[in-house]
Amino acid sequence: LAQRLQTVALSFSQAIFPEASGLYGLNKKSSLKELYYRSTKYLVAILFPLSALIIIFAKPLLYFWLGKDFAGNSTFVLQVMGVNLFLLYSTSVASTIVQAIGRPEIIARVGIFALVLNAILCLILIPVFKINGAAVAFGLSHLPLSLWVLEYTHRNILHISIRDFFNKTVQWLIISFSILLLYLVLVKIFVFNPFSTFSLCILGVIIYVLLIYFYVFDSRDREIISLHLIPSHLG
Repeated sequence: LAQRLQTVALSFSQAIFPEASGLYGLNKKSSLKELYYRSTKYLVAILFPLSALIIIFAKPLLYFWLGKDFAGNSTFVLQVMGVNLFLLYSTSVASTIVQAIGRPEIIARVGIFALVLNAILCLILIPVFKINGAAVAFGLSHLPLSLWVLEYTHRNILHISIRDFFNKTVQWLIISFSILLLYLVLVKIFVFNPFSTFSLCILGVIIYVLLIYFYVFDSRDREIISLHLIPSHLG
């Protein structure tokens, strides 16, 4: 279930790879930075509500999907994987930039190192924590290396600071994140009817989308969305 987040990240990677490669080849660094900032902002804005729903409603999702026993044994795993994959895929635009400029060996080396580290951590954690240990091992082995790729992209390719990255990508998203997270937690605590819960979650996501569109995205963001997502006969 949490792996569905990968579909979103891969879609972004496939979309920006040729554009990033072309901009780098033409030495248009400012345009490459703008592509990176906006793509990361869009990706994180989409991944967050999906991840939040998985994390907060992990148990009822598993209960209705796979049954009571599975939900009892796997809720923590799904929650941990939801956090892990949100953080991991939020940095996937940086990984795409690295590959687009012709350095795929960096990602390959990171992947091999993460695989080895994950195997070692699994040997340590699984005997003690069982399946929960496997989920934690995945996060501990992949997230630090993903952050290293992020830092490598900022320092050696785009030449930007963490402050610039934060200000241009997630600074204003955090307010919307907080509102949606609080809303979903309150729904989880006070609403028990499955249909009502589902309806209120859909309402919360709609409100979140409107906040993002009108208060977080700038005029250029809205122009891009209008050009690429809204059918021309409706525009």
